[in-house]
Amino acid sequence: MSDFGLRSRTVLGGAGAAKVSWRAGLRGVVLAAFSLLAWIALPEAARASEGARPTTNGADTNKPVVVLVHGAWADGGSWSKVISRLQADGYTVVAPAIRMASLSDDIAATRKFITDLHAPVLLVGHSYGGAVITGAASGLTFVKGLVFLAAFAPDTGESVLALIAQFDSQFGPSRVGPVLRPDGPLDNPQTLIYLDRAQFGDVFAQDVDRERAAVLAAAQRPASAASFGEPLQVTPAWRQIRSWYQVSTQDRVIQPDGERSLAHRIGAETIEVDSSHASPVAHPEVIARIIEKAAQNSN
Repeated sequence: MSDFGLRSRTVLGGAGAAKVSWRAGLRGVVLAAFSLLAWIALPEAARASEGARPTTNGADTNKPVVVLVHGAWADGGSWSKVISRLQADGYTVVAPAIRMASLSDDIAATRKFITDLHAPVLLVGHSYGGAVITGAASGLTFVKGLVFLAAFAPDTGESVLALIAQFDSQFGPSRVGPVLRPDGPLDNPQTLIYLDRAQFGDVFAQDVDRERAAVLAAAQRPASAASFGEPLQVTPAWRQIRSWYQVSTQDRVIQPDGERSLAHRIGAETIEVDSSHASPVAHPEVIARIIEKAAQNSN
């Protein structure tokens, strides 16, 4: 049989060939149309779930899917070198974008995303992304581990802003305050907060080459005042799920001692890396090894 279900035969040319070609083409169009209609007829939730499933590309399906959640002033591209290393080692990896319009919205969107994967998950959060995974994985048994990379890990009722204020009081102010560039009043939840592009590299990614840091500064995704100011409204996932925490010892955005205090509070296995705040960009091989260790030892 041919691709279109027609019997194979030799056609010498002329009108006969044109007729066979026309019939085959018409049948192909009809089959394609029926396939499209069948897909459209699926419930919307089923179509969304189908589209959300990551392509394994030969990855080991016995390993958890690694979901990477970026933080403020970054996007999914900040994970590029980490992703390539994990994929080379047989992991399925996805790095969804979050809007950073509010913490609760980011938690809800991430929770839906990982639920639609229909697979065991290792959740990884950098910076503000740590607050997101703390809420998104709450009560989900298919999340096998949490990895915090120089990240916030709030408790119920705490906000990112409250943790920043606490660390400033305990350990002295970080260097990020003077380079914040909000586009409106901070008491407006919709105000977007950028980092000064000229000082981005020195504060956020001082161990990244200047050209790359300039690209990161130009492409930065701002966080809303609401995303920093909204308290966590659910039980933090780190109370039930095994966690790992990477401290950036040269961090100028979150004080390293603040990171250590969070790692201790959540009972995480702690790994210190001589890094800026942008550890996934500056040290992708080290970060990939930390993630793989967590994946291998997650429940």
